[in-house]
Amino acid sequence: MTKPKIIIVENNKDFRTGLKSLIEIYEFAEVIAETDNVQNLSELLQIYQPEVVLIDINQISEIDIIRLINEQYSDLKIIAISSFSNDDYFYKLIDAGVNGYILKKSDIYDIEKAINCVLNGDNFYSNEIINISKEKIVENNVISTEFELSKNELEILELICGGKNIDEIAIVLNSTSEKIQKSYKNILSYSNCKNTASLVIYALKNKYIQLKI
Repeated sequence: MTKPKIIIVENNKDFRTGLKSLIEIYEFAEVIAETDNVQNLSELLQIYQPEVVLIDINQISEIDIIRLINEQYSDLKIIAISSFSNDDYFYKLIDAGVNGYILKKSDIYDIEKAINCVLNGDNFYSNEIINISKEKIVENNVISTEFELSKNELEILELICGGKNIDEIAIVLNSTSEKIQKSYKNILSYSNCKNTASLVIYALKNKYIQLKI
């Protein structure tokens, strides 16, 4: 089985070296290049053509680079690895098009799961990000007057924001993937969202679910 090819962008040399070593030890991906500067990423993408980029964004201004790269490389999967657990920062990165968001304190299994998840066409947000401090997503009163979700649709929305894919949601809710997929498409249609990333932002900003702090 061919390992996914990835590039690591991280300005902390010790963290970058340690992450690369762990990935090589656990053998779930191949690190084909690394850099300490996000400004070098465009050139590396042209040379190496990776499937996934693991990137640490240290400045808000660098988010614009991610947005541009996402537009130029539509098949590329971008996973943000950050020390920030600020929800506004989370919104900005997802809005820029990242496919995953995990904290640096996450273990190697989260990184492996994130890579597999985004390559399967899903999004991945680690529990530390979604739950912040209380480790629990809670439903809130619907404040949008545009539409109202059923209890089942709210459960599906919560699980999507928790990083679950369609098959995993079907297992959790004791349903079928086909039924969950249909409900997911309905939610996208109701909310006018084009994909999971925009749906997560919509759900959190409009208080269909919120992070309990």
